[in-house]
Amino acid sequence: DAEELETSLVQKMMDTAGFFQKAVFMGHLNEHTDVVDFLMDEPNVVARINPIILNTVRKYLDLTPKAVISDWNDFSTYSFLDTRDKSAVIADNMEYLTRKGEDIIYAVSIWIIGDFETLAGKRLLSNALQYLKTSSNMRIGIVNNHADELSEGNTPTARAIQAALLTQNGNTAKSFITNLVKEETAEALTLGAKILKFAVKGMDNDAFEKKYNTIGINFIRTQQLFCQDVLKLLPGQEAVVSNGRILGPFNEGEEFQPEDFSLLEKTTISTSAEKIKTQIKEIGVNSKSGSDLVMKTDALLSSTLKEESRRDVKFPKDRLSVVKIPPQEGVHYDVFAIVDPLTREAQKLAPLLRVLAQVINMKLDVFMNCRSKLSEMPLKSFYRFVLEPEVVFTGDNHLSTGPVAKFAEMPESLLLTLNMITPENWLVEPVRSSCDLDNIHLQEVEGMVSAEYELEYMLLEGHCFDASTGQPPRGLQFTLGTKKNYDMMDTIVMANLGYFQLKANPGAWLLRLRKGRSEDIYQIFEHEGTDSAADSDDVVVVLNSFKSKILKVQVQKKPGKVNEDLLGDGDLEGKGIWESLTSFAGGLQSEEIQKEDNTLNIFSVASGHLYERFLRIMMLSVLKHTKSPVK
Repeated sequence: DAEELETSLVQKMMDTAGFFQKAVFMGHLNEHTDVVDFLMDEPNVVARINPIILNTVRKYLDLTPKAVISDWNDFSTYSFLDTRDKSAVIADNMEYLTRKGEDIIYAVSIWIIGDFETLAGKRLLSNALQYLKTSSNMRIGIVNNHADELSEGNTPTARAIQAALLTQNGNTAKSFITNLVKEETAEALTLGAKILKFAVKGMDNDAFEKKYNTIGINFIRTQQLFCQDVLKLLPGQEAVVSNGRILGPFNEGEEFQPEDFSLLEKTTISTSAEKIKTQIKEIGVNSKSGSDLVMKTDALLSSTLKEESRRDVKFPKDRLSVVKIPPQEGVHYDVFAIVDPLTREAQKLAPLLRVLAQVINMKLDVFMNCRSKLSEMPLKSFYRFVLEPEVVFTGDNHLSTGPVAKFAEMPESLLLTLNMITPENWLVEPVRSSCDLDNIHLQEVEGMVSAEYELEYMLLEGHCFDASTGQPPRGLQFTLGTKKNYDMMDTIVMANLGYFQLKANPGAWLLRLRKGRSEDIYQIFEHEGTDSAADSDDVVVVLNSFKSKILKVQVQKKPGKVNEDLLGDGDLEGKGIWESLTSFAGGLQSEEIQKEDNTLNIFSVASGHLYERFLRIMMLSVLKHTKSPVK
């Protein structure tokens, strides 16, 4: 939605302005600083956006069980394990590549999953190894997801990678595997080149060749079954697992670049991996066991729902400025309220707490958080929040007249005013009062001052725009009513933001254009916030709540009415000079008839309850004595 986007952008700009102001004030940003570089160096800014990594919906492996078999070459036993045990066997048998083979605990363990006999699988592993050269927090494991029927003849790369991991030291194995996944190596292997042709300096060729020729393909079968049963991948599909978090499968043609591995490492570390690593280092375990423990713990904690734990707040000083109200016997709630007693918020909170104490059993501690200095009295009014804990009935089983606000021990020398603070869409009026509620002087009043208020109407508000121009249709009139009486209430669209409002009561109403020029020129094109279908002829609005309801209505001119002006005189359009002169000379009689049909409009501006009552009396007198229609 364009409007929501604009609102979000403006709000974000306002929030960011404060960040820049603070940076300038602290000296972190000046006229010689590159703002883009400054923003990119912030800890919460990533240099690359990848929706697969930044997606909030995440899936994790369960790595908590102990492996029930020690060797993943035992494929026949592995195939009968459940998904949790299958994951545990893969995790315990995994061999890893690191940057320099340091004996340290790594915070991030990444599994590269793919068919490494294909160019796509080789490219994924090559990108991971390329980033590994610059990372000291990450280690890489390799899982084969072969696409074709397995045999030793079509799995030379997979067997060579595993043989190198088992027989060579870290740097040598990494260099050999890096050389093995190059595209030209794949072409050479296809043409029948021997695997040892790609050996690197310092490599133990005899040990590698022996392992390569005897390793078999059962471990590939095990890894392939893990990909299909646990990761839910199709044969040959690629994915990445980071500390137990599953990313993938990747779509065809979708590549995971070295920059993506950087983002993945940064995201994994920023969540909980680094904190877990710090705690595990204090245990004193070796690199392999410690890194495995970080991976499994991170997967377990990240997969659980984040819930706020209960924390007991202890107050060291709660004797001098605290009001303590003990609970009744039995189970109770602990409620703490911190208020500044000389504020309107405290005036609202006090009756809320009193009602809450009647609804539940609670122990209440109210802390007075007062301001140390006051230049003047902050409260200049008396306030009551009208609220009852339950519906009250009279002795004869009738509903009571309603909640009551009582003011006692009021100052008699001051001139007081009584009014209600209600929601903006409520039209509340006093229906009975013993005196002028705008000018209450208790010294001159005998007895008690009482007033009864009534919710007469609720306002139905909205905004209306012309779908063609985007501007408010000035002078357009709406009516609100029922099928039998369609114009019970009416209103005019204002030029300011196309605002309109209609008085209504709870129920189902029909919103229509007023008969006349509004209905002749315009038609309702689209509406939001209503309770009828978009293609319905009748615009139904249901008021079933005391909350405000705001409509958005778009109208457009009917065919053939595009050039007509709603506020113009449609009868004079197209007349020439002669017709105008004739109308001026001979139209006196029709003007007299028009005067008789003119509607009498009454406008009133009043401030205060007493003046409003005077105006109502005068309006009632007009209605009784005039024969013209009154609006």
